[in-house]
Amino acid sequence: MREGKGERRTDPAGAAQGPRTLADTMLGLLRSPDPGSLLAAAMDGCLARTGARAGTVYLLQDDGWLRLAKGLGLSEELLATVRLIPPEADLPPVEAVRTRRPVHIRAEEYRGRYPRAQLPPEPTAFGCLPLLVDGRCLGTLAVQLPGTEPLPRSGQRELELIAATCAHRLDHLLAQGAGSEDARLDQALRLLQGRSRAARLELAMANAEIGSFDWDFASGRVIGDERLCRIFGIGPHHYDEGAETFFRAIHPDDRVRVNRLVRESVDTGVYRAQYRIARPDGAERWIDASGKVVPDSHGRPAGMLGVVQDRTEQHAREAGSAARQQFVLDLSRALSEVLSVQAMVEKVFDIVLPGLGGLATALYLREERGLRLAGSRGPAGREARRPDWLARPDHALPRDPQGEHPLFLGSRAELIRRLPHHGPPPESVHAAALLPLTVEGEPVGLWMICYAEPREFTADVQVAHTAAAGLLAQSLARARQFESRRRQLNELQHLMLPRRVPGAPGIETVVRYVPAAEGLYVGGDWYDVLPMPDGRVVLAIGDVQGHSAEAAAVMGQLRTAMRAQAKPGPPVDELLALGNRTLCELDTELLATCCLVELDPSRSALTAVRAGHPPPLLLRPDGRVRELAVPAGLPLGAFADTGYPALTGALAPGEVLLLFTDGMREPPGGGPEETFAELRTALVRWAHGDVPLGTLADRAVASALSHDTYDDLAVLLVHRTG
Repeated sequence: MREGKGERRTDPAGAAQGPRTLADTMLGLLRSPDPGSLLAAAMDGCLARTGARAGTVYLLQDDGWLRLAKGLGLSEELLATVRLIPPEADLPPVEAVRTRRPVHIRAEEYRGRYPRAQLPPEPTAFGCLPLLVDGRCLGTLAVQLPGTEPLPRSGQRELELIAATCAHRLDHLLAQGAGSEDARLDQALRLLQGRSRAARLELAMANAEIGSFDWDFASGRVIGDERLCRIFGIGPHHYDEGAETFFRAIHPDDRVRVNRLVRESVDTGVYRAQYRIARPDGAERWIDASGKVVPDSHGRPAGMLGVVQDRTEQHAREAGSAARQQFVLDLSRALSEVLSVQAMVEKVFDIVLPGLGGLATALYLREERGLRLAGSRGPAGREARRPDWLARPDHALPRDPQGEHPLFLGSRAELIRRLPHHGPPPESVHAAALLPLTVEGEPVGLWMICYAEPREFTADVQVAHTAAAGLLAQSLARARQFESRRRQLNELQHLMLPRRVPGAPGIETVVRYVPAAEGLYVGGDWYDVLPMPDGRVVLAIGDVQGHSAEAAAVMGQLRTAMRAQAKPGPPVDELLALGNRTLCELDTELLATCCLVELDPSRSALTAVRAGHPPPLLLRPDGRVRELAVPAGLPLGAFADTGYPALTGALAPGEVLLLFTDGMREPPGGGPEETFAELRTALVRWAHGDVPLGTLADRAVASALSHDTYDDLAVLLVHRTG
């Protein structure tokens, strides 16, 4: 690398030259005879200690700007673009100077903290240290790290030590009148020392419309300049120099707080307040005021010197920026909570219109045959009658040949000019943003937002739109992948359940299975109907713990094993014990619940056992619902030698037995009567022959489906016909 201004010195082999130890760095700083060698030693030490690729030193000028004093590892072309940084710039060095605190930031946090700043071309972390001497800030020292993570705490402490030593040595050299032969550095040092300070300060205050005041506590007089009067809307010739004149102008909602801050300043010596004022012309303005309490000869507070600035425009910009950032955060949180495409579309409609102030929005998804309208919304989130211009994708396509970049159209004239192929937009639409949705270069869809008024799409407004579009594209791609995976697992689970329910003399059987509302739609619920050679029928229903492919696989193994064990015809308590031992022997830590009911239609006999499963319900034709008191047993897979006591009873002709998994939710504080309130009406109709048994099964799952999120559910209904 060529040695020169802005470049780091290297040896012939290309290795960076610098102090080997922290002690070497400290000695080099303390022995530096002039500011130029001091800043060079500081930068060499920082880069050598951190392995940083580049670094800069900025000195704080008396007008608040940061002026480049030294740069290493950066080209002259790049340094030329950042020689001066204004005090309002959205950059780490400005934050370090403003807060008087070190700033260490990861690459991934850079955009969130400095949305208006340009990102470096490669992932980079930053460390910025203020150069402080007795509370005064001389400037900032910054390093650009090669990785994406900031330095560890030990490395940060070393940088802080280098910065503190450099600041104190620089302050000492300046007190001795030291200068620099480097023209650029010498100019920064001269401005740092405050030459022509008063003239520049007056000019800066005039340009920034900053008013000054001198408040005498004893007399209550406030001597203010012409700019102060103009900010408060008071004619200079009519100003009575009374402090009460200014306090009366403060907005009533802010007066108590401002009075408290004034009282506190008498003790702290420093006054700082932001508040609203109501001017005589009725205008409401935001004021930023600060001051310093001046003591008398005895050390008692005698008055205050301060400045006042009208920050109305800046406050509006900051409020708008904060609202846009909050919108992106709200959208990000909302999209992270849903996994289906349709639910995600609804979330977008709920948030986008109030968040971006839009009139209407439409979302199109990319499919094999082109764009498909997924949905649209009109004013206030209502589902509107979609005008053709908004509803048809070919009307909404950007005129960008590649379709890769957002299109921001701020007026009707621009809309008509850029989208001429299908005529003018509706009269209510005066601006629009068209945002292609892409993930890793692949198109996902298109997002269109319409506005009722002409709109200026400033840089930060465009950032909010594109950030929201990026979140939406990623979420849509994730949801589509998730839905594809969910369909595959759902198909797998259905393959493991009986394809048909076998019939048996004297009974009618109906089953229902409903996948969960969220997650992978796959769980361990199963059911089975096993006719025995002697005319008995064994009803089985169960639920393997969890919602995963493993739960579905264990369910398949357990169901198959119990079906095979049932062929010899053991009593249901023995069959359940066999299933328990089977699950204990499987290579899994999952547990399962199960309920078995043996029916003998010839004798109207019923025998039931359960392992941690909800008990069956008996439904009578007159609408009564009764829970069978089947003794509770431990879940399957808990202990291999567990036994299961049985309940014996009868199932009379006309009665219905309902077996279900725990996806059947009871209302809070309710029981079977409340759970099946809707079912009773259908049951009476069924008893009179007006409703088929399948309707009862549908009613049984209706309460579960009414929840926004519900578990997977299996239902088995058995009607004793004779």
